[in-house]
Amino acid sequence: SQVVNSRMNAYRTQVAAVVEKSKGHLIAAHTQRFLADPAPAFERLDELVKEILQNKIPKKGSKKLVKTQVQTLLESSLCYYLDKLCFNGKDAGKPGEIQDIIKQLHAAKINVPAFYKTWNLAEVKLYEPDLDETEINRLFGIKKG
Repeated sequence: SQVVNSRMNAYRTQVAAVVEKSKGHLIAAHTQRFLADPAPAFERLDELVKEILQNKIPKKGSKKLVKTQVQTLLESSLCYYLDKLCFNGKDAGKPGEIQDIIKQLHAAKINVPAFYKTWNLAEVKLYEPDLDETEINRLFGIKKG
């Protein structure tokens, strides 16, 4: 559980930095709330990803998030959700359920392989050896062998 908590804290720290740098941008704050949810629903992740990709200006006088901030918010929320799925024990959800989200990210020209690196499959496999590595690689478009 220390490893899982460490991973969750890393995602939260990255998002907190975006919230601070963006002066409390609404989308960053929504992401922060998502990362505080102990059991976020898939629908909530889907809505959040769409909101981040749209990157609308929340109020007059504020600015859009820059590309690196968008990448960080997407990466942190997706990795957090995957951790929630994969470290959930015997009733773990299927990582494949986020396939449509991954397609949206590719369509928006988001660096999805960076998510794979951040998520660190090797570390997850140490604690969840039954995880389907082939499914994860396919999901992220990683070709092995």
